[in-house]
Amino acid sequence: MDQSRSENLPPDWRAVRFDETQYWNRKFLDEYGVDKMFGVYLVDLSEVTHCCSLTPSYAMYPVDSVVEGGPDDEARRETLHDEVMLADSNGDLVRYMTCRSIDNHLKDEKNQDKIEVGEDEWRGDPDAGFEAVREYYVGNPTW
Repeated sequence: MDQSRSENLPPDWRAVRFDETQYWNRKFLDEYGVDKMFGVYLVDLSEVTHCCSLTPSYAMYPVDSVVEGGPDDEARRETLHDEVMLADSNGDLVRYMTCRSIDNHLKDEKNQDKIEVGEDEWRGDPDAGFEAVREYYVGNPTW
């Protein structure tokens, strides 16, 4: 894979959500009264990757699955939360999606949240910039 971003170009981190209800077991969702499941990812729109293709892709780093709906009972909500966290822990560390697909998805502003990163957090060490973004989102989730 070939990743590209200019050293002097600041990262453009976004928290992005996708409706992923179709990928969850329908019986499981019905059992807990879940209406929708959203996957939340951190994406740097300033960096593209070519995954054995001429078409550029963005790297998407999963951070959360968000439930819409669900049980009224607190104990069942906690059980649902635990089940979702277990499923998330067995997922990919990074996923790739074509830039065009994500750019089209982000035309709807409700699907994204821009995350600002100070220059001292990203210049010279992109991993530190990612960790700062991840830490910020986990402490201040949008959805």
